[in-house]
Amino acid sequence: MKIDIVNLSGERIQASRLCRDARAAFRILGAKKTPRSLVIACLRPQESARLKRQYLGSRDGANVLSFRYDDSNAEVILTPSVIEAEAHRNGIPVTQAIRGMLVHGLLHVAGYHHEEGRGRERRFEAIEQRIFSKLRIGHSHS
Repeated sequence: MKIDIVNLSGERIQASRLCRDARAAFRILGAKKTPRSLVIACLRPQESARLKRQYLGSRDGANVLSFRYDDSNAEVILTPSVIEAEAHRNGIPVTQAIRGMLVHGLLHVAGYHHEEGRGRERRFEAIEQRIFSKLRIGHSHS
């Protein structure tokens, strides 16, 4: 899988860690779920909020957005400053929160969704926790 990191957030990020986590998460999820090309984009809050409004019709801010364009191409958009604020509110280390949001977004890219009923939500959370455990992310509030 080819991974490109695009950081337009103005925040420092650990690009190599995000790449390692993405590769490891997709190894756990399996080859069928893995896109050939993944972009991990870190954006400023106003830009991610604009994308969330445009594509999801939501006025809320965005901590993570996921787009699966086709079988080959996908994108996960992180908003580091929003994730950092949430991490501080929840008493979670910022690095752990960013890694957790990346995994959360990757699960959506892989076709898992928690918004479609309690059964799917429990399955999503179980897979998410399995990946957190294997990547030693710890518990994250997503």
